[in-house]
Formats: sequence, C-alpha cells, structure tokens
Amino acid sequence: MMLYEFLLLYFCWYFPCLILTDRFFFSSYVTEIAANTAFHKQLIPVLTGTWRICHARFEDIVGSPTPVSPRDFTSMGNALLITSKANVVSELSAISARPDFVVKNSGSRMLVGAHAGGPTLSPGDKIALVGSSSVGCQDAVAGSLTIMDGNYVDFPRSGVYANAGSYTLCFAEATSPTRFRRQHSTLTLHPPSLSSLTPVGASPSYIVAGAPAVLRAFGGSIKSGDFFAILPSATIGCEHAATSRLQQSRQSRSGDGSIVLDISSSTSTAICESPPCNDMKVCVSLSESSLSFVDQGLSLHVRGPDVTGTVTQMRNQPNNRFTLLVPSGAWVSVVVPSSDDKGSCTGAASNATHRAGPVTCGAGKSTCVVNEWDVTPSLLLDEAPPFERSVCMAPADSGGDSDTDFVAQPGAILAQSSSYRMRPQNNLLESPDGSSTARAIRYDSGHVYTVFNGIPSVRVVKEDGSEGNTLISSSASVSLKEPWGLAISEDFFFVSDTSENNIHQFARVNARQASFRKTWSNVCKSYGSPQSIDIHEGSIFAVCNKNMLIKIPAGADDSTVLGSLQEQEVFDLAVGTGSRNPHLYFTTRGSKTGLFRVPDLGANLGTKEWLGSQNANDINFDVLTRDEHQAHGVTVHKMTGHVFVVRVQYRSPYSMSVMKFDPNAGSWTTTPTAAPVTAVGDYLKSGRPHGNQWRMVYLALKEEGDEASLLWLSQVEAMAETSSSIAVVTMLP
Repeated sequence: MMLYEFLLLYFCWYFPCLILTDRFFFSSYVTEIAANTAFHKQLIPVLTGTWRICHARFEDIVGSPTPVSPRDFTSMGNALLITSKANVVSELSAISARPDFVVKNSGSRMLVGAHAGGPTLSPGDKIALVGSSSVGCQDAVAGSLTIMDGNYVDFPRSGVYANAGSYTLCFAEATSPTRFRRQHSTLTLHPPSLSSLTPVGASPSYIVAGAPAVLRAFGGSIKSGDFFAILPSATIGCEHAATSRLQQSRQSRSGDGSIVLDISSSTSTAICESPPCNDMKVCVSLSESSLSFVDQGLSLHVRGPDVTGTVTQMRNQPNNRFTLLVPSGAWVSVVVPSSDDKGSCTGAASNATHRAGPVTCGAGKSTCVVNEWDVTPSLLLDEAPPFERSVCMAPADSGGDSDTDFVAQPGAILAQSSSYRMRPQNNLLESPDGSSTARAIRYDSGHVYTVFNGIPSVRVVKEDGSEGNTLISSSASVSLKEPWGLAISEDFFFVSDTSENNIHQFARVNARQASFRKTWSNVCKSYGSPQSIDIHEGSIFAVCNKNMLIKIPAGADDSTVLGSLQEQEVFDLAVGTGSRNPHLYFTTRGSKTGLFRVPDLGANLGTKEWLGSQNANDINFDVLTRDEHQAHGVTVHKMTGHVFVVRVQYRSPYSMSVMKFDPNAGSWTTTPTAAPVTAVGDYLKSGRPHGNQWRMVYLALKEEGDEASLLWLSQVEAMAETSSSIAVVTMLP
C-alpha cells in the first residue's frame, strides 16, 4: 500500500504539515517543489516555506463514520521535509520571430522570463520541458538547456523536442544543475506549417547561389499568399525575414496540394552571398512583419556554382561553340527551360546532343575546360531572339543518368538581337579593293574604324551599318604604304605604317573626317617597324618588329625605346588603367602564346606577368591557350580596367571566344578570374571547305560608363584563293 492517499493541508508542530494522498509520487527533486505546482491532477495553493509530511493510514480513513480530522494523521517528524520555493520562470517566448508560436525542432532562441519580484535568473541556470501530463520533472535532465547571459536558451533543431504538444517547464539553479523543480509555466510546441521544401526538376539535395530555382512547398497549413524567407542557419530566429522575404508568384495550389516558390538568380545570390551555405533555415509568415515569421525547422542547402563560363550567343550562327569550366568527372547539359520553371533541369539527362560527360580533366586537376562545345542550330537558332538556354550540372558520383542528378548553374546561354551585326555584303567595312587584309579595328563615338593594308586606308562606318566612307588614305600630304595599327584620342587619329617605319597623326575634323597633322619618322630606330599601337594621356605606345616596345611621350618629336616585351611575336597591345596603376597589356603568338601584363606602362619590363594561368608559367594550364588555342586581340575598359582578349583555335572545329579578366581579383598567375563573355560562330565558313578560318582577330570595345555593352570583332580569312572579309559582331560583355 502506498503512502500519500488523501489530500489535506494541516499545520503540525513546528512545521506545517503537507498531507498528501492519491498516490502522489515526487518526480521533482524529492525535497523541493515550486509553489502553485500541479500535484498530479490538482493544483495545491501552497505557500513558500518548509513543510512536514503527515500520514493517515488508508484503512483507518475509508468507511469511517466521521469526517477525516487532523487526529487521524500522524506526523512523520523531521524525517521528511519539503521546501516549497517560489516559481522562478514566468514564460518562454521566441526571439526575433513570432513570440508565442514555436515549431518543434526548429532551433528557436527563447527568452526566459522571470517572475516579477521573484528570484532572478543567472547564466548557467537550467530549464527543461516535460510533458504536461507527466509527473514532476522526470527526464528533465535529458532535455536540459542552459540559460545564457541575456536570459535566453537555444532549443535544439533535432532530438529531445521532436514531438508537438504541451509541455511544462522545469527549472534548476546552476549550483544544482540536476535538481529540477516543476514550474507553473507551460509551452506548446506546434507542428510546422511547412513539411518540406524541395527543388523541382532538379536535384533535391541543393540549389546553386546565383542560379534560378523552383521550390515546391508542402504543408497542410501553408496557402497562397504566405511569405517565405530563406535565411542563414546562424540567424537568430527569423531576424531580417521581412527584408529578405519571398512570396510565391503562383497564387494557386498545384494538383498535389503544394505551393510553388520561384527563386530568381538575383534572389538566390542574395540568400547565400558567400557559398557554400549549409542548412539555410526556412521561415514562413502570414504577414510581412518579421515578428510574425516562424522558423519551420527545415533546412535548404545552397552551394556555389560548379560550372563557370556560361556565355552569350548570336542568332543565325551555325556551328556555335562555347567554353565551360567544369569539375572533373561531372556531367553538364544544356537544356531548354520552361517558361514557368526556369530553374528546372528537366531533360538534362536525356539530352544526348547537348550533354557532355563525364568530363576528364587529367591527373591532379579538379576542374578543366570543356572546349568549344558544339551547339547546333536546332538548340539555339530555330527561333527568333531573345531566348535563353540553361546550363545544368550533375556531380561525378551521380552518374548523370537522371534529371534529378542535375542542378541549374548561374547564367544562361542567351540569343540577342542581331540588329548591329554587319556582314561583308554591306560593303561598308570591306576593304576598298575587296582583298586587303584588315589590321586593326577601333570603336569611338558611335563609329567603327578599320585599317586595311591592300589599298592602304582607314575605313569608318556608323555602328548601325550605315553611312560608311574612307576616313584616311594616301594623299599629297601623307603616303600610306602598309598601315597596321590605329589609336584614337579625343582630338586625333594615329596610324602606324610598317613599310615606312612611321606613325602618322591626323586631326579629327569630325567622326568621319580627318586631316593630316604630322609624321614621326624612324620611330622604331633599328628595331624594325611599328605595328600595334595605343595611346594614354597623349603618349603613344607601339610594338616594333613584333616584340620591341617604344614610346612617344606627349608633345615629343622623337620616340624612346623601352625594351623587349617578349621573345615571342607580339600580336596586339593595349593600355589599361581602371582602379589600378596604369598597365600595358599585350598578347603573343608562337610557342608561348598568351596574355601578359607590364606595370607602369612599360617602365619596368622586368616584372612581366603571364595572365590567366592556373599554374604560374605553365602553358598547359593556361585558360587562354590550352588545347592548341592562341591569344589574339586585346583591349581594356578604360574605367573598370577589365581586360578582354580573343581566344582562337586554328584547327577544326575552328573555334573562337572572348575572355574577360578582372585585374582586381587577385594574383593573375595563381587564381585567374576569367570567363568567356561570348563565343562567335564562323561567319566566313559557309562555302569555304578548308583553310585557316581565323588568321587574325582584333578586338574593339564600346564603353558605356562602367559597362561595356558591345564588343566588335574583326575577322580575317587568309585563304589564298579568296579575299579577306570582315564581320563585326555584337556581343554582351
């Protein structure tokens, strides 16, 4: 027979008596309870203090003709005393989220409120939750949470509090961390309104920062119009949810009861600014206020991009090719995104024509380039622009045999309007005799300028392809023999002549007229003749005899030889400033082709850097020249300092692309930041069965503030039986 079989409060000698029945068992620390604690089913309004247990035998009470009286009880003396202490904790409330609504296993940060006028809370004190129907504080130690400075606790995202329901709070001082006593406060843990958030048409494991994604949300209580927020896992509660909220664009449920949430490329970049972002938390709210968002206890993994180098394509270009940097062993596929699900990779696994892999990078290389990937007209060219194609990647261990192995990557392959594309048949940029070789191309003030050396001249045409004419040719004032380089300043045109070892200056009458001003003779001295030239703050820089650098200072009447740029043939030269000190950039051909940089505009030729190599001075790893490519024309954005260089493959399939380098991104030789900004199909290939398709490719840049909206390419066909031709192509940077 158990003790404590009837409930009565009685004051015995010295200590008041706490008289208990109904088989009460002290699961709280046996000698300490909290005032106003629920004993089993009844609430005992005891006062704080020390209490003695009094006992009445069950058989002496049951059936007694008279009411139970104190005389029926026997004091147990001081053998068993219970101290009744005041409640310490008044409530728990969520921080930086809806305070009164907590989801199970959400990892919420909770503020621990102390009773007014009662004992204070101290860092190191403990709380725990026990089921409201449980007795005392049984199992409280297993769910113990430490109160931190600021009177808060962090609930775990898994484990102890995995079940929804009503809980009662238990409390223990830091000095006695296992001596829990039951409190009067309660807390309800709710099931989440969002049961899952899964990418659609792609790998369910993660999404990529900077790429679009489509997420399908399941949950019985979510509805159209709810607000979502995807936040870093370290976020306190749902802090900043209001400013980073997402609202699904589709306002009706799918047939499976889900809600679809569209994430744009800009949004995915914002929610994960420094990938990888493991276990991003998901918050949901009925309103836009941050204090109405509730942590759902779910996580979403966001990774950085695996594939770089998505590019811009032109319309009506057969045999388009582009370059992608892909992890070793991975699968990569180009797919047509649906209008509704732009982050979907549906069709990636079955796309035999435009699926590559597993990519083989060679020993010791974690990434490598998928060079000049053939994109047939059926994929890109059978519809009018603008349109886009998605690039999806599947990791090496996935097999790449299911659409759900693939994840959309940032960027896209875009088709742009060809309104500015100029073809040879317009006769505006062709050489005067139809057979001369083009040597240079420049853009300035809405006009494109091209140098020809067959019938020596400089041609000009408006960028829309209209109103072309000869800007400079031989005259009584000047004799052009074999012009090569062209530089343009605010007031002048400068033309180098390789036959005469001269550089000529022409005053700009307007964009389409020029008058001869002066000639610098014998500028290369004994080092040959000038070819590529550029100008900076009135000073002229030129390459002589394919590798010697000279300078004509502003206002000077003679040139200065600065020294040898490289033992290889220098193809092109450009001056760049941007946010760095002035640099001189040049490209070379031959066995050590590539892009180089010289600081201080050639003043210190002993510190040349080979740009674009992943391993310093290792041609086999150069992003510009690997796989039998060569670097051609180079130009520099005058405001940003970004460097653009043409990359050409001479052998079949005769590919060409433009790479963009950021000089502010760190070491050029060890961590290159280079991506193709476009790939250009062979305009000149049609009807020409053989030959070197890109003998020389020069580059010009149209600048618009900090942006470079157009790149202009001069393409030269060097087949003996055909004339040289020029095409100017519009591209996005």
